[in-house]
Amino acid sequence: ASGSSISGGSASSHIIGPLRKTGNTAFTFMIGNGTNIAKIAISAPSSSSTFEAEYKKQAYSDVTNKATALSTISSMEYWTLNRVSGSGNCRVTLHWDDADAHGINNLTDLVVSHYNSSTPEWENYGQSSTTGGVGTGVAGSVTSSTTASSFSPFTFGSLTFSNPLPVEWLYFEAKETEGKVELEWSTATEINNDYFSIERSLNGIYFN
Repeated sequence: ASGSSISGGSASSHIIGPLRKTGNTAFTFMIGNGTNIAKIAISAPSSSSTFEAEYKKQAYSDVTNKATALSTISSMEYWTLNRVSGSGNCRVTLHWDDADAHGINNLTDLVVSHYNSSTPEWENYGQSSTTGGVGTGVAGSVTSSTTASSFSPFTFGSLTFSNPLPVEWLYFEAKETEGKVELEWSTATEINNDYFSIERSLNGIYFN
């Protein structure tokens, strides 16, 4: 309700499914898929409104059509953020809990992207700020520079290919064959994917 808040939130403590908030104050939706927390936040709406948010751990039905400025769109996740009532506009912040797992390598080129169903294409909502960083297990967020007046859905976008925003995997296997390692994999989607690189590590930290 108006004036309420949620504190905390983690991979083991969040809402699975839709969450609604009414009022004109900033709010962070502590939502996820049961395994990962995937928060989405709104700045204080320009007028009292009701917003509903839900996280989807899957590619949106269209990840191909995008504005010229966007090089990549995440093909592994998206958020629905709907303005159920009212006319308030706000900025949108997307959070990640593990930069590597989300294919986020470069904060400079990372943006919030919104799907315009009337175009139809993913639009660049820009970046006004970021928090956190990149790397395995590193959390962070990106906030749009555009004040949203049209909603749902949203996901990560990148201005260059420095943020791969991963392909969708079916499986990845490794086995020894005649003293060598044989890798085999299959993907469900490879949107804007150029090539694969094989890297090796002796300690799980430094790779060649």
